[in-house]
Amino acid sequence: MSIPNINRTNQSPRPIRPQRRTGAISRLWWVIAALLLALFILPSVLSEMLTDWMWFGSQGLEQVYTTRLWLGLGVFAAGTLMAAVFLWVNWSVAARGVSPNEVYPGQREPLPRGLVRGVVAASAVLVAFFMGLSASGEWSTILLYLNAVPFGQA
Repeated sequence: MSIPNINRTNQSPRPIRPQRRTGAISRLWWVIAALLLALFILPSVLSEMLTDWMWFGSQGLEQVYTTRLWLGLGVFAAGTLMAAVFLWVNWSVAARGVSPNEVYPGQREPLPRGLVRGVVAASAVLVAFFMGLSASGEWSTILLYLNAVPFGQA
């Protein structure tokens, strides 16, 4: 009686399971969600801007409206930039001081520093965007400050 020679090269290979591409699918859903959000928000904003542009144009005040638009955009950009830098610096210092290695008890893999930095940066940009939107509504206060004239004097 002979013992069969089992050689690994003669064995059939394991079936290859298709790997999930969760990253690509997740990105696709984020893109679809952003497009749907833009589809709901943009028509409202654009119709309001067009109506205002037409009204100011009918009064011969296009320059007033463009000044208001550019100032609102500038205040938004400056507010967003200042808030993003402020939040990013503060949250980076806080994350460096705390240095979380685990999110839940018993976690085996430590958190990568790049992930922590990415979350801090993304959070700072997101919060700064909304702070910039809030600041852009204060364009009239800035115009009043820049064009101040004395009043109430005899």
